[in-house]
Amino acid sequence: MKQQKKIICHLSKIHKKMTPLLPWEQIEKTTSQTELINRAKNENFNWLISSLGENNYYQNFDILEATRNISTKRILYTEKKYNSSLKNIVEGFDAFLINHWELPTLNGLINSQASLKKEGKILIYFKSYAEQLIVFNGHQEREIENNYHDVVINNYSSDELTDILKANFFKVIIDTTTAIYPWYKQSKTTSVIIEKFKITPFTEIPLLVCLKNQLTLKRDVIKNINYYSQPSKV
Repeated sequence: MKQQKKIICHLSKIHKKMTPLLPWEQIEKTTSQTELINRAKNENFNWLISSLGENNYYQNFDILEATRNISTKRILYTEKKYNSSLKNIVEGFDAFLINHWELPTLNGLINSQASLKKEGKILIYFKSYAEQLIVFNGHQEREIENNYHDVVINNYSSDELTDILKANFFKVIIDTTTAIYPWYKQSKTTSVIIEKFKITPFTEIPLLVCLKNQLTLKRDVIKNINYYSQPSKV
């Protein structure tokens, strides 16, 4: 029986210095798309990731077609916001579409063959209530949670996070700690969520969005709420 490997990818523009929050020790990079296809067909990977080309837009759909019948789950990565038509095309290949700010989700894919979660609530996670209040006062929090029925703002403890991740309650988790404790000033990430993503036995994997800029944190949180959520109809 072939040993199960983790993630194989061909992401020419993504590298460790630029994106240190990814589980690079579990990712094998290829030098070409041909190598990606051949290795995916002949080796036993959990996940295959290719990027959406700028010059030859449809070449990556050929990759999805060429690997359609393998058991490896597949992701198409785009640097731009994706629209519903592109997402529908990718899902038609029984694959998933993610963009650059969702890449930390790979920490949850390492040891899993579960699917990405499509339904559920959105968590805005802070490390402490004090940090929560720096960004949003109590009135602003209530206003957001009233206007967006699927948004939860919280500073769960480590044990609570473990239980919540196992319960698959959230479809998107927005981690503010990676902005408040910037990854580029640390020898390794201080994100509790990323570490838990690596070891949680997911049945469905939520998208993990790690924010990066403390100076624009409030704006970035609001932008992501608007991107992933729907305003309450009531």
